[in-house]
Amino acid sequence: MCIRDSPNLVGAGDPNVLLTSSAQTSVDLAAPLAAGLTYHWKVDEVADDGTVTPGRVWHFTVDPEIFAEDFESYEPNSDMQGQGGWKGWFNDPAASALASDANDPVGAGAVEILGSSDLVHEFDVDGGTVTFAAMQYIPSGTTGTTYFILLSSYNDQNVGMEWSVQTTFDLATGAITAYSGATGAATIVYDQWVEVKCVIDLDNNTVEDYYNGTLIDSRAWSGSGKTTLQCVDLYGAGASSVSYTH
Repeated sequence: MCIRDSPNLVGAGDPNVLLTSSAQTSVDLAAPLAAGLTYHWKVDEVADDGTVTPGRVWHFTVDPEIFAEDFESYEPNSDMQGQGGWKGWFNDPAASALASDANDPVGAGAVEILGSSDLVHEFDVDGGTVTFAAMQYIPSGTTGTTYFILLSSYNDQNVGMEWSVQTTFDLATGAITAYSGATGAATIVYDQWVEVKCVIDLDNNTVEDYYNGTLIDSRAWSGSGKTTLQCVDLYGAGASSVSYTH
């Protein structure tokens, strides 16, 4: 099996793009595929006598990456207000958060959502299928309820706002509750990075919420049929600090 972004190399069976020469039915890639790039691949048939029958060259394009954030470009312990498109709710600096530093449990390269934080980043996404994922770190011994929120409609003027994802994390009990009220599918994993992910089909008005790889809920994305994703909101709600990255 060969795979590469060059159809000529794949078509020629260049050994530099060979993934495997065995009869296995699946292959693990050594590195992630690049967002927005078109890859070409084929599988050749090799007979017992060594005769090679070249396979057809197929192709696919990796969905473009709309947004990526690792918080590594910010000065440690700096206020996120106005940095990288981040701001407090309704552009209120008092609702901002802090870039983490080396003294934090998670180290640098993250954002610390304080109890006072209501940190947002706006987007302009309309239609298509979107996977929105973040890595979350919740220390043990914490209390309160913290929120991971996505809005189909957001603006600083509070006009026509609509929430589509509002996952709550009860830091003391470990309970995770989806926006629909669904709970019990997963509980908080403390003291390690865990993926929080939403798979959103804006064209068909559906969303699936995942925590640590477990599906915790599936439902309609927008109660009013909106086909947009306009904001992520990391809301501390007076709880102990938690961190996010990537």
